[in-house]
Amino acid sequence: MLPDVAKTGYFESIQPHLAKLTLSNYADGLDRRGMAYMQMGRYREALEDVNRAIELDSANANYKISKMFIFLLAGQYEEAITESQ
Repeated sequence: MLPDVAKTGYFESIQPHLAKLTLSNYADGLDRRGMAYMQMGRYREALEDVNRAIELDSANANYKISKMFIFLLAGQYEEAITESQ
């Protein structure tokens, strides 16, 4: 089980490092940050990062899988099914 990062202050402690990832437009970093947002329930921000990663490297299937998981956790099951095809 993952810790509740919203309550532990973890996100705030890594915020300066996450900002650097945004500046670099590095697809893997964006995907990882998207997964961090997803774990905190910040689905809109998670989708923004993962969509940007897909724009940068559309051949990487892992980013599309990340997007599917975001939709699943957000309760958007039809979108998740669409992403899985």
